[in-house]
Amino acid sequence: MKIGISLCGGGARGMAHIGVLKAIEDLEMDIYAISGASAGAIVGSLFAGGRSPDDILKVATESTFLKAFKPGIRWTGLGDLQYLEDIIRDNLAFDTFEGLPRDLHIGVTNLNTGEPEIMDKGIVSKAVAASSAIPGVFKPVEIGKYKYIDGGFMNNLPVEPLLEICDLVIGVNVNAHGYRTVKELDQVFEIAQRCFDLVMWNNTREHLAKCHTAIELSSAYDYSLFEFGKAAEICDKAYHEARPMLENLQNHIEIMHSKGEHHS
Repeated sequence: MKIGISLCGGGARGMAHIGVLKAIEDLEMDIYAISGASAGAIVGSLFAGGRSPDDILKVATESTFLKAFKPGIRWTGLGDLQYLEDIIRDNLAFDTFEGLPRDLHIGVTNLNTGEPEIMDKGIVSKAVAASSAIPGVFKPVEIGKYKYIDGGFMNNLPVEPLLEICDLVIGVNVNAHGYRTVKELDQVFEIAQRCFDLVMWNNTREHLAKCHTAIELSSAYDYSLFEFGKAAEICDKAYHEARPMLENLQNHIEIMHSKGEHHS
């Protein structure tokens, strides 16, 4: 059975994906293909490149990693994601989609055409940077004749290519949704965070519904977009939250196999 996993964007909360992949590794589940947007593209690209979840967490917890996510401010211009490109390139044996051990698909938004795209050819580090270019925070990334921004802006869970090539697709969401009290929405930052969450969730849920299995990581909801300094904590909580879900999925797969069924 070919298993695919789609990792959504969500800033620092996307570090929860490392915990999910760690649980998958510990359960010895084989992942055939990966797709991701923004933070999901960062984690997914390294995993597709053969790096272990522990290796990925080490990259994410190094102080130098935080340099890639220092947002630009109005009087100095938008931030540049060249540093993120360098990190991805330096941690891959081959910086091309074609050279990766696992199939990888990265969601991006074409700023020129106004359409979402999914990249699966060319330079991985460039595609990851494009997918992570949060509008108004980082400069768009030029690839060919187009400028690209955050893949999560239009398709935060690019699951579509996995549905075509995998027997079972797992979708992972880290973006908060559901009811919030009036008291929780008193401050300007809290309101802005809530608006971001709603935008991300609105274009995640329809794609999550297409997956055969959805993993909701509520433990990641309380972290803000740029809390990358808490990557290890986010990862650990996600591991313990996701593992029981994945054990249940694994048991289901084993039952299907024993009955000679094939997931379609």
